[in-house]
Amino acid sequence: MRGTTILIITLALLIIVPGCKNKGKKNKGKKTSLITSRFMENQIDFEWFYSKANIRFKDARLNQSFSSTIKIRKDSLIWLNVKKLGLEAGRALITPDSIFVINRLERTVYKRDFSYLEKFNLEGDFQTLQQLLIGNALFINQESITTEKTDERITLTSKNEQTEGQYILSPEAFLLQKMLINDIENSREMAFTYDKYVELEATAPFSKERQITATSDETGEMVINILFNKTEFNKPQTFPFSISPRYNVR
Repeated sequence: MRGTTILIITLALLIIVPGCKNKGKKNKGKKTSLITSRFMENQIDFEWFYSKANIRFKDARLNQSFSSTIKIRKDSLIWLNVKKLGLEAGRALITPDSIFVINRLERTVYKRDFSYLEKFNLEGDFQTLQQLLIGNALFINQESITTEKTDERITLTSKNEQTEGQYILSPEAFLLQKMLINDIENSREMAFTYDKYVELEATAPFSKERQITATSDETGEMVINILFNKTEFNKPQTFPFSISPRYNVR
């Protein structure tokens, strides 16, 4: 796999979100339904996160599987690496302002801010990425939620200035099973599925199996499958990111 391909996969994995910032709003004193309250209680709060994961990425050009270690210090740092056949091909460090990627195959370091992702028709911010990796819902506007309930499922619909989201919940535990995001302005659609919830040292159950499908006129369809193998919450982590002086910085 070429180094440039590794970089593109890493960036797509990091910010495979619609072309908008997280504009969800908190409820400002308005009455919140019991269903919405239970759903929001299932959003994970944490300080530290660690997990190993197996990832499969597929689009019109690539079909690759690799492993990764993911670490998060809430609201401060996200660290991950990409391994193929047991060898580290790349490493990324994300802060609220910047993205740093070490490409070991090309001995190159990339330093970018989030606007760089526009080159790949992607866009996002730190908070959205953090929520995505943890498994929390994205783009919720609590001031504009409608609820539909059947025996099989609960569907919440939320809108803000740029996106419309549907959140399909299990009727018993109010856990997120599927999330559909429509980025109206940029004609992009995304579907997230969540499966195999487990109880960990966190404030709510954690989904071990995920699938993310993104479709747009510019990129076609991208699919990422993630299986989280070993996951820990609220245990302090280190974030090694030393750069060799022999690497080129771009």
